[in-house]
Amino acid sequence: MRISRNLAALIKRMLDNGLKATLLCTGGDTLMALMQAVDVSELTPIYEMATGVVLTNFIYKEKTFHIISKSGGFGEEDLFLKIAENIS
Repeated sequence: MRISRNLAALIKRMLDNGLKATLLCTGGDTLMALMQAVDVSELTPIYEMATGVVLTNFIYKEKTFHIISKSGGFGEEDLFLKIAENIS
């Protein structure tokens, strides 16, 4: 849990400093920690990129951010390569 909270705090700081990027979050604990850090209670799913991998968005400080979330335990060895090709 400490790792998830620290990652979330780091991402929050990056968002607060103007980061403009699609985030990638793996694991439910990490996603929950991020949502708590930025005080977001709602994600809006856009589409499922692969089994267990969903592109969503959320609003933080009146800005819309996109996040790709990946459930733990899903995916093949080359899943991240396929995701990268899909968003390029």
